Amino acid sequence: MKNRRLSRKERKMRSKVNQSKSKQPPIWPFMMV
Repeated sequence: MKNRRLSRKERKMRSKVNQSKSKQPPIWPFMMV
């Protein structure tokens, strides 16, 4: 159940990460941690 909730949050984070990756790749790995 917790994994499913993380999946939804990760999906939103991934969208932001994708945009951030294009702008600043060194900032997206920090958010993942």
